[in-house]
This record gives sequence, structure tokens and C-alpha cells, in this order.
Amino acid sequence: MSSIVSSLGAGSGIDTTQLVNSLVEAERAPTDARLDEKQAELEADISAYGTFQSSLSEFEALIEPLSSADTYSARSVSFSDTDAITPTELDAGATTGSYQIEVVSIATSQTLTSGSYASEDDAVGEGTLTIRFGEWSEDGSSFSHDGESETLQIEIDENNNSLQGLADAINDADAGVQASIVYDGEGYRLMLSSESGLRNGMEISVEEAGESPTNSDNQGLSILAFNTDTQNLTQTQSASDAELILNGLELTRETNEIDDVITGLTFELNSSSEGELINFSISQDDSIAEQAIRDFVEAYNVFYETAENLTGIDEETGEKAALANEPIAKSAVTQIRSILTAQVEGTNSDFNSLAQVGILTELDGTLTIDEEIFQDALDNNFDELAALFTPSMSSSSSEIDVGLGSYATNAQPGTYEIEITQQPSKGEFSGEVVDSSLTSSGSFSLNTGSEDYSFEVTVDGVTSSAISLPADSLYDSGAEMAAELQSLINGDENLSDANLRVNVTYDEASQSFNFESDSYGSNSKVSFGSTTAGVNTLGISDGGGTAGVDVAGTINGEAGFGAGDILLPDVNSDAYGLVFNITPGATSATVDFSVGVGGLLVREIEYQLDDGGPIEFREDNIDTELAGIEEDRDELDRKMALYESRLLKEYQTMEDILNSLNNSSTALDNLLATLNAE
Repeated sequence: MSSIVSSLGAGSGIDTTQLVNSLVEAERAPTDARLDEKQAELEADISAYGTFQSSLSEFEALIEPLSSADTYSARSVSFSDTDAITPTELDAGATTGSYQIEVVSIATSQTLTSGSYASEDDAVGEGTLTIRFGEWSEDGSSFSHDGESETLQIEIDENNNSLQGLADAINDADAGVQASIVYDGEGYRLMLSSESGLRNGMEISVEEAGESPTNSDNQGLSILAFNTDTQNLTQTQSASDAELILNGLELTRETNEIDDVITGLTFELNSSSEGELINFSISQDDSIAEQAIRDFVEAYNVFYETAENLTGIDEETGEKAALANEPIAKSAVTQIRSILTAQVEGTNSDFNSLAQVGILTELDGTLTIDEEIFQDALDNNFDELAALFTPSMSSSSSEIDVGLGSYATNAQPGTYEIEITQQPSKGEFSGEVVDSSLTSSGSFSLNTGSEDYSFEVTVDGVTSSAISLPADSLYDSGAEMAAELQSLINGDENLSDANLRVNVTYDEASQSFNFESDSYGSNSKVSFGSTTAGVNTLGISDGGGTAGVDVAGTINGEAGFGAGDILLPDVNSDAYGLVFNITPGATSATVDFSVGVGGLLVREIEYQLDDGGPIEFREDNIDTELAGIEEDRDELDRKMALYESRLLKEYQTMEDILNSLNNSSTALDNLLATLNAE
């Protein structure tokens, strides 16, 4: 090609190379211009969509408080000066009112200490510690076991037979006892502390390993016994409840962190202050909601102005904005505007539109507040105002509760009729009649002595480790035995890790125990295995009980899916995303569901901004078009290269002809000159 280019113009005298370049540039100029214009337009669209998305995100951030129920139930609290109480948390919706409180005493935990050991590595003896929780009498002569608590069993063997190993085993169980090793200047003592509260006192029984254990002497593991028969540990602090007087009402609590006396208020008891009256009040703070609504109006107007600048047409010049021809952006603005002007479904409120609370749409599309109407709604219809903006759910039956599931954004506002066709139930195991020897005195009585009372229980598909009744334990009633069984089962690590529990009862009439799973449904089951002869005397033998039943029913005539006591709508129904919790005995209910103006706006914005949403879809299309332009440019380069090559060859041919003619002309001239010379 270089030889062709270098020879161009040699015969004609014309700058053929420049001529070819000019022809190629003239040929590609229109296509280049078209591609440049299209690329600039698409890049402007991408930039404009970025601005549009940012504006939507900023708008959403400011309207999220608008859709939160907490905004409309904000509270403020004021306390008189005191060191006895520290308020730590005030929830939205806290009960309003004025209160007077007196701290008579604070809650304490029971603390037990051992004798002195020379080293943290000293052996403590092998065997099993069984720690039960309950209430000790003031003189320490009697102990009342709390059947709702979990019994803790600690195994000590050759792997952890030391003071430190025992402390670690107790702490690793994480079951309401803190074990510490304290150096008192002469030796090391084990200190055990329960959780605070009168019913969290500890009773410790010991079952020593070996052939002739005493379980009660002051040797080996028995040195840690603390029960009504043997108290080898020293109690340095007894367990007690906090005592306080609220507006004249005497109250007790197990802990010094009080979160259930006044709904929504949590406070810490620091010290007793008997005789000191502490005044405080909780009031509703409507200013939070008012400001959220005003911020929403301002935020919308900012968003709308930005959107108009991106999608509109200048009335004076007729110039179109970057997204003026983009239906997706224009549709998003239209959808948001329609939410602000439409009636809200399912509010169960006197208000179902913004105009009713003084938020008006002007002719230019912006929002304004009619202060008189708005203030009247704040002062006289605050709850209805809140219902207009926030998600709300109500049920005509207290036995059918409605909540939001993982796919709550799919649930459509409206009214739903719930009909229950099958009641939920729990799985249970009903024991046989207990051995007659246990009721020979006319009522249930059992002393475990040295007999083996062990078993495994499977609850909802999870099997416990081996569970044993403590040796030398006396149970004077079926109820006491049931409480012990329940505590041991619920304290099993396998079951507690899976959040599984049972309720154990004893029926005096049938003289039998019943074990009921704490969960509902077909997966709810209780069965026993590896039962010993001792456990068999309790009417408990290997085998399974009766499985529970899942709830069944319809939502607006469509069959739902039952899972335990939960009724779920069909995935293709409008109600999908709602969750109905059914109490046994429920028959029907009418449920109203609304997401409110705030919720509708958040849903729409998230739909537009979500991965795979309309805006991302359009941006992907634009990226595809831009990639197509690059391909068009590559194709244009290829065509222009061929065009240039063809022109060069054509001009080379012309030059060759001219050179040939020039050569012929020269030859003729020479011939004529020769002839003339002759």
C-alpha cells in the first residue's frame, strides 16, 4: 500500500493521497455525526437517570419516618432529680401519665462460696452437680423449686476435675449461674452467683462418682452441696426481689432493670431510697409527627422540581429535558403523583386522602399545607391522621391476629375474610398410670434414692441427651414431680439450643403424667426412649405420642397454607405477605390491611430503584445501545478502510495509465525529432 501511496500523483501531478483522504472523510462524516449524536443522547440519559435515582433515594429517606408507627406514638419523659433511678429507654407508644415511685429495696442475687483451695488446679472430685432454682425460706430450712426454671446438670470427670474446670463447666452452660474463682489472700474459693430475684435461689445436689458416694459429706464433690439436708457452701448474700411502690401500689420484680411496670419505659434501680418519692411523667410528643409530615411535603416538592427539570419541556424555548422522551422516568413520576391524590384503601379511618388533612395538590403539581385543616387534624383527629400515613392492620377477632411476613411488600391493601376449618393443636405424650407403690399413701410420693431414673426425650424431632432425676431426691406430690421433669427437659442443652420446650402436668384423677410440646402443628411431637425401670414406674416408657395438627382455613375463599398455628395465604393471592396467627377456638374474622400513604410511596420508590426494577432495566438497555454504537463504529472503520483501499487502487490504475501515456508521448516526441533531423 505504501508503494501505491508514494506513486500516486506521479503521472497526473494531482495530490491524489489528499484527495482520497478527503473523499473517505466525506463518506464517513454523516454516519459519525449520527453516532456521535446518539451516543451523546444516551450518555445524557444515563447521567439524568443517575440524578433521578438520587432524587428518589433522597425523597424515600425523608418519607420513611412518615410511614413508621413510632413517629406517631413518640413520647417524652421527665424525672425529678434522683440517684435511685436511671431511665434507660423510652419506647414509642409508652403509656402516658404522671407517676410517683418509691424504691424500697433493690433486687439481689444469691451468692454461695466454697471453702479454700490451695490452687485453681486442685481437684474437686468427679460426679454430677444438679442445680435447681427456686425460693429459699428466710431461715434456709426449706426450698420451693420453681418448675418453670430449667434445671442445670454439670458433669465433672477426669477432663475437668479441677476448681477451674468446674467454674468453666458452669459458665459454659450459660444457664443462670456465674462461677468465679476468688483469691482471699490465703487460698482460692469458688463463688457461685445466681441471677437476681427471690425465685432464683440455688439448690445444689451432688451425685459423686464411685462405688460408695456419700453425696453429703465435706469431702470431694460433696463439699459443693447446698440443699435442705446439707449446706457445705456458705451463703454470703441471699436472693431477693426488688420492692417498689408505684402510685401507692406495692410491686416486686426479680431484676433491677424494670421494663414491665409502665409499658414502654425501662429504668434501672440503682439503690434503695425508702421514703423518697420520685415524680416523673410521660407525655405524648406530637411534634415529631408534625415535623415528619412537613418534611415530607417539602421533600416531595424538591423531588418534583428535580423530576420536572429532567422530564419536562421548557415552555418558552420548547427545549426538551434529558428524560422528556423516557416513558419509564415519566411513569415513575406519574405513579408517585397518583398515590398522593388517590384514596387510601383499608385505612379503617375517617381519613383516606391527603386533602382531608390539609395537604393539597396545586396546579403546578407541588404540595401545599392548608394550616387550618392540618392543625385541626393534629389537634382533634391525630389517630386517624396516623392511620392515613402508616401501615395498619386490624382484626375483628382477638383470636385471629394479623402480622407481616417476609414478603410483606407483596400484600395488597384491602379487607380479608378469614374462615378457620381446622383448629391447630400441640403434640403430646400421655403416660400410663404410675406404679401403685407411688400412690399407696393416697397421694403421689417418690424418693429417688440410688435408683436410676434416666431417659431420653424427643421433642419436635430433636432428641435430648440422657436426662436423670437427681439421686436421693424426695417428691411429695405429682405436681412437684411434673415441675422437676419439665425443668430437667427444658434445661437440656440439645432442646434449649433448638428453642424447644414442653409443658408437663400430672392428673390426680388418672394418676398419670402428660408431656405437651410448646409448639403447634404436624411437626409437634413428643416421644421417649432409653427409659429405665425407675422411669417406667412413672408410667413413662419408650414410644411416641400424638402428633399435633396444623391449622387450616381460607382467606377470601381461597385455601391457605397451615403451619402450626400460622395460616399463610396462597402465593398468588392479594393477601400473600400477611401472616395470620390463630388461637385455638377461633372461627372467623374480618381483617383490614392498609400500608398508608407513606407505605405506598416507599413501595413505589423501592420498586423503581430495586435491582431488576424499571430504572435498572432501562439503564441496562441504554448500556446495550451504547455498546451497539461502539460496534457500529468498528463496522464503519472496517467499511471506510475498504473504501479507502478501493479508491487508492483506482487512482493507482489511473496513474499507471497516465504514466504509460506519458512514456508513449515521450517516445513519439523522440521519434519525430529523429525523423526531422534526417
